[in-house]
Amino acid sequence: EMLRSLVGSEMCIRDSIVTGGGIRAGESIVAGENIVAGGNIASAGDLRAGGDVSAEWGIEVATALDCRGNLRAKWDICAGQDLAVTGHLRAGQDIQVQGALKCGQGIKAGGEVQAGKDIDAASGIQAGATIRCGGHLATGWGLIAGEDICAEGSIRAGEGVCAEGRIEAGTGHGVYAGLNAVSYTHLRAHRDS
Repeated sequence: EMLRSLVGSEMCIRDSIVTGGGIRAGESIVAGENIVAGGNIASAGDLRAGGDVSAEWGIEVATALDCRGNLRAKWDICAGQDLAVTGHLRAGQDIQVQGALKCGQGIKAGGEVQAGKDIDAASGIQAGATIRCGGHLATGWGLIAGEDICAEGSIRAGEGVCAEGRIEAGTGHGVYAGLNAVSYTHLRAHRDS
């Protein structure tokens, strides 16, 4: 267990990385088990963990983030490419992913959830602000947003879809909900003529 911040080029640890401070790597961060930081986690390359990843502040990864457990940060979680989590994904603020976002459980963010490609969560997705993706948006349970829910592709939920703002699927795609879709402003699914 380390009590101070870790700073290095590339970190490859067979077991867990635990520090009371932050973790910063010029290349990738790879751990066979958990990564726990009392501050920020920042990597100029990939971040891969065989277990949970937890940051007292934020997590910023320049390329891909792959977590085989739960992923949690009190602030933002940002990935320059794809983000894959086997367990739950929790952020106190925003979740921003340039590529695809895939979660084996639920996603919860105090702010926005954004992905440049598809968002796929086995359980529900809840955001304090907007949920937006450049591809398809799919969840096994419900979608709840404090603002808008927008996707360039289709929006699919095993149960309900609820937004304080608008719910909008891309041209030629629809909104599919097992129970109902409720928008406090309007619901619009674009259809080709």
